This record gives sequence, C-alpha cells and structure tokens, in this order.
Amino acid sequence: MSLSDAGWQEFTRASNIQETWIARLYYDAAGAADFFQISDRDFVDGNGNQVLGVVQDWGDIRRSIDLAKFAASIDNLSLTVANPLYHGVRLIEELRPGSARKYLNRKVEIYTELNGVYASRMQIYNGRLRGVSWTADEIKLEVEQAQPWDFIQVPDTKVSTGEYFPIVYGSFTPNTSTVASPAYCTSTSLWPAKVYEVGESNIRALAHVECGTDARPHVYEQSVEQFIPLTDSGSAYYDTAGDLEGGKVLQSSTSYYIGMKGKGVFRDSTDNDWTSDPLNATDHPRADDTFLTMSLLTIVGSPISGTEKAYTFDFPNVGAEYYGNKTITVAIWYHWDTSNYDQTLDLELYAGASVIGSADGVAVSGWGHHDATWTISGGTSVSNLSVVATVVSGTVDVGILDIRLTATAKLATTDKQSKINTLKSIETLYCGADGLARSWTTGAATELHEMHRDILHRFCGHTTTPDGWTDLDTARSGWTCRWWTHEQQEVQDVLEQAQYEGAFIFIWSMTTTGTGRYLFVKDTYSSADVAATLSELDDTDGIEYSHTPFDELVTKQVINYERHPADSRYISSYTYTNTTARTNWNIQTLENVETVDLDMLTGAVDTWAGIRDRIFGDLKRIITCDIVNPRYFILEVGDVIQLSDDTRYFMITDERRTPGRLNITAREVYA
Repeated sequence: MSLSDAGWQEFTRASNIQETWIARLYYDAAGAADFFQISDRDFVDGNGNQVLGVVQDWGDIRRSIDLAKFAASIDNLSLTVANPLYHGVRLIEELRPGSARKYLNRKVEIYTELNGVYASRMQIYNGRLRGVSWTADEIKLEVEQAQPWDFIQVPDTKVSTGEYFPIVYGSFTPNTSTVASPAYCTSTSLWPAKVYEVGESNIRALAHVECGTDARPHVYEQSVEQFIPLTDSGSAYYDTAGDLEGGKVLQSSTSYYIGMKGKGVFRDSTDNDWTSDPLNATDHPRADDTFLTMSLLTIVGSPISGTEKAYTFDFPNVGAEYYGNKTITVAIWYHWDTSNYDQTLDLELYAGASVIGSADGVAVSGWGHHDATWTISGGTSVSNLSVVATVVSGTVDVGILDIRLTATAKLATTDKQSKINTLKSIETLYCGADGLARSWTTGAATELHEMHRDILHRFCGHTTTPDGWTDLDTARSGWTCRWWTHEQQEVQDVLEQAQYEGAFIFIWSMTTTGTGRYLFVKDTYSSADVAATLSELDDTDGIEYSHTPFDELVTKQVINYERHPADSRYISSYTYTNTTARTNWNIQTLENVETVDLDMLTGAVDTWAGIRDRIFGDLKRIITCDIVNPRYFILEVGDVIQLSDDTRYFMITDERRTPGRLNITAREVYA
C-alpha cells in the first residue's frame, strides 16, 4: 500500500471526516518556499502558509496498470480555477506566462488532508504545469505527470561524427579459436559493434563505454554461421578496448588472422549423385553432429556401371585468404546386409578433375561408421570439391553424416585491392564482453530487472531504491537478458519493453518518500499480501462484477527469443499450451494463439510463459466500485485486496480519485 501513512490511518478514525485537496504551484527556481497554494476553500495551513480557495473543479487523478503490456500510465490533470481579484489584479496576472513569477514548466504537487489537519497531509500527485488558458471568469491549468525519464533518450554519448556509442546489457560469451588452435565457434552470445574507422593498419568499432580488457573483436562468417575471433599471426587476441572521445572502441589490426572449424557448403551440381537430403551432410556448422542427420545413397558395385558416386561441395568463403594446411573429414555411415564376405568402400577427394585426397578404403561388413580425413597442403586448390565413393561389388547403403573442415585464414596481403575491398565490406564487428555494470552497486547487470533499474539510475538520475525492489530481485533471479542498441530511443520505450519481457511493472507513483514502485503478479498470495479487505456494505457504494473478455484469452504461446547478433531472426523458440483451458472453452486450433518476439529476455522464458498463462490463460473475475470509506483512500494501483465475502485475491488495475471518493477496478490474480 504505497500511499499509506500512519497519520492518515489514525485520522480516519474520527467521525464526520472531510477530505480536502491542496495544489502547490511552484515558481522560478522551485525552491522549498517558492510556491503558491490553491484549494476549493480559503484557509491557512499548519505551516502558516495561505491557501487560496479558487479551485472550482479538480478533475480526477487517474492511474492504471496494464497486465497485458506490464505497463503503467498516469493521466494528466486539468484544474478549473476561478479568476478573482488577487492583490488588486485578476489572479491570471499571477499565473500567466510573462508574469513576474514563472510558473510554467515548474512542478505542481497535489496533497490531501483530513478535516483541515496538516499532520494528515499526504501527497497524491506530482506533475509540472504545461499550459495555462483563461477567460475573464476562470482559468484552466493543464498539469502533466512528471516522471524521471521525461525527455530522455539513450544512448547519450556520441563521437564528433554523430554516431552513438551503443548501450549494452547482459552476460555475453566470446569465442575461443586461433590459428594455433582452430575450434568451432559455438557462442552466439555476442553484441554488434558498428565499424567507426578503417585505417591503414587498424580497424575500430564503437563499443559500450565500460568495455575494457575483454573486448575481443569477432567477424561473422555467414557461410559457416560462426562468430570468429580475430588474432594476430601469433594467435594473440585483440582483447583490450581503445579510447575514443569519452567512449570505448574495439580494435584490431587490418592484417588479422582467423582459425576455424566448420562444415563444407553443399554445391548443387549436375555431378552430384547424393540427391536425398544433401544438406544433411553440411548442416549444424558450429559443431560435429555425426549421428544427427545424413544424406543417404545406395551404391551398386561393379560390374554394373555407375559405381562411382560423387557428393559436390565447396570450402566456405570466409572473406579472407586461406593459408597453411587444411583438413577435410568426411564422416560416413554404411550398411551391407550380406555378411558371408566383406566388401571394400573407397573414398577419394577431388578438386575439379584432380585427386587431392587419395583413396581411403574401409572394409564393409554389416553396418558401421567411418571417418575419412585428408590433410591438404597450403598451395592446393580447394575449389569445386567432391568426395567420391566407390564399391567394388555388391550393394551398399552409404550415408554422408558430416563434412568437416579445419582451416586458417588471413586478410589478404598479397592482393592489396582484395584486402581493401574486404575491409570496406566489414560494417560490424562483434564482441562477447559483458554489458554495463549495475550503477547502484557492483557487477554486470545481467538480469532484466537489473537492466531496468540501472537505466533508471544511470540515465534518469533516480538513485533511490524503488519500493518493492527486494521482492522483485528475489522473484526474478535467473531472468537473464542480452540487449543492445546503437540508435537513440526514448528511455520510456526501453523501460516498458524491459517491463513487458520481465513481467513486472514500474510506476512513478508519488509516496511519502517520493520514489517509484515495482509491481508484479506473484505465484501465490496470502493474507500478508493483502492491503485491505473491503466490505461491500460498509466501505463501498456497491460492487459491479464482470469477467475478463473472452478475446483476451491466450491459451497457446509461441515465443521466439535470443535475438541473433547479425541476422534479423531469433535463435530459439518455446511453445506453451494450456490444454485444459482450450478444452474447457472449446477453443479451435488457430484460436487464442499468441506469437511473441522477445528481444531482451534470454533466461526463464518458460517461467515468463507460465506467468502470462496465469494472467490470461483462463477467464478471471473483475470488480469495480466506488470506495467511500476514507480509511481506504490510501489504496492505489498494484495493491492487492480481498472482499469480505470472497477468498479470491484482486489486484487494483485502475484508480480514479476525486475529493471524497476513490473509484477502483481490480482484477483477480489468485484464487
């Protein structure tokens, strides 16, 4: 109950309670004493300050939360004020733009108090005066909710050419592969860094401002679907970030080296005899996958013609010049169902019409597996490759499971123009360094709620610990994230996306301490979570009951997540289905299905889906009422309530305040 105040609770015990609102309009420097107070009656407050009774209509203060978007909104406020004589002139002469005191774009605070007792005063709104209009008789004051992220965009640090250093959040993993020790580059947990400059000897890319000694640059080689780290000729990584105009850059020599393992690239050719799923021999390019898939062919041996069967492929184009020895391994599976004598299966490697890998024979008896490996010298051409299988006699089923390659490459130095063209084509490098640290403490902000709080702290200046942080930090442990942006975005948009994917809400609701509040739907609720138990007869003027719309039911979720650093796609997918609800409500195959793309969240996706299912996977009860008991005027959105005759738990999702009345809508969150 974030508006709660011990004094307020005590004063509601009195009889004949009258609630009064006071608007405090600040001017000029908006210091502690730089304000002018108005209300709907004249009085002097408990601090001896005059309150002018000119307010004719307060409008209403409305706050709401959206559990579908996990977003909060606070409406603007419009006050209608009389325009009487004030110190010999109309009041508008005090408030209008151009007056001696400047009120426009200064803060406005709304307070409530009971029976004129200053000790019961409690702040219920915080905004800024954005507009003044008037006639001879009345004045309209337009007040806009003030929030710490107003008018802020990120990133906010840029180089003199106008490009922004990215902001990056999350835990990332660089790859490990060198010319001395080539390896499969399995990690896709990297972030993109836009190339800023290609010089005669160095290439630099814009990194986040805290990037340090783990700033290893990678290139993305699409032909092998791998992010490969750059090294020097001695296999040393370029791990140290450079400095540039208040930010950091990844940096590498323009004569870089790479070591890699990968798969061949299938070449669709008339010479190819493996027409059954040929791509199965070159799929999963980031790891050996001997027993996952294969391309299968039945080979009939001599004296029948056509015993030689070729599979055609190419070495991948990695944008650099191969050098040194290369290895090619062809992993096969075979089966021959005649067991009274063995047969020989020969494998040879060709480049065009030339044999570059001599026959590797295997005695075929029953079924088995064999790896044929050839080492190809640096000067040998590796274009127009094919592996040719031959059976001496009989009939053998042969499957190519994998075509694996190991190679080293360097950016061409013998062909200067080729080197220039390659460098010009590199628009992005990639990095596996962790993102920004938690600015309110230590360590990287690797979880989504930590990212959200860091943005509030780092970019919005909200350094106070928000209400509800400890509970959220516990509930969202393990909700890892990876996110980056190079282009400016409104901070509010980024925060709301983090809230949606983190399944929590942040609302800038003024309290006695003036801080924001984190809200989330819990797995379970108990009496300790209940802010108030309302009696329909004693506390309200009647309750209206309804249920959530049928169209809002989501009984099947298809969730795409783990944004690919280089391509416009997602690496992983997860499907969640509420079969019970689909049966109960006679939902057809294509009905009530939601497809979601998560750009930030990488961990606990199944838990995220479960939370969405608890909220939208079935019909839920909704209650709406006017609360007339001042004791409960302290309730606000996000508070959990119960009814005296109902065991369900409801979360307030909408509140409308006027003097002497609070209207709420609450939604069932647990039963």
